Amino acid sequence: YVGEDSVEALWSLENAEWEDKKELAQHSDAIAHLVANSRALRVLKLCGMGKDVASAQQLAKALETNTALQTLYLNSNQLTDTAGMAMAKALEMNTALQQLELMDNQLTDAAGVALAKALETNTVLQELWLEGNQLTDTTGVALGKALETNTALQYLSLKNNQLANTAGVALAKALETNTALQ
Repeated sequence: YVGEDSVEALWSLENAEWEDKKELAQHSDAIAHLVANSRALRVLKLCGMGKDVASAQQLAKALETNTALQTLYLNSNQLTDTAGMAMAKALEMNTALQQLELMDNQLTDAAGVALAKALETNTVLQELWLEGNQLTDTTGVALGKALETNTALQYLSLKNNQLANTAGVALAKALETNTALQ
């Protein structure tokens, strides 16, 4: 836990976690600035913070140029497609993030397809956790297409979504050529 007066001390931290929704809202600009500029921060955990689309969009924008953050946890934040699509845009440009967790949010196919499209060009993301959202076969098919060419992603979690046979077939087809996914 990082206290309210400790934002400046974060510049040298490798791991940061916010547990207080009010604190996160008060410091969202500083957190986004930290992500955009810190060369030390490797892990950032912002889970269970509630729906704050503006903060998620600020964070995604900061990720576009970040070259240090390797793991980002955004689980259980009630994030919607606006935040999910912003994260997808960040993944298209980011060259450092290896693990992105977006579990138990409110993402639908708009965000799912955008994330899949980002995977077509992203060469560093190794783990993508999307379980517990509202994704359907539309996302599954898009992910299958992305995984035909993506050689970086090693783990994809889609549990507890609304995927059916069409998604399963598309993902299975991708696995015929994709040797990175475990």
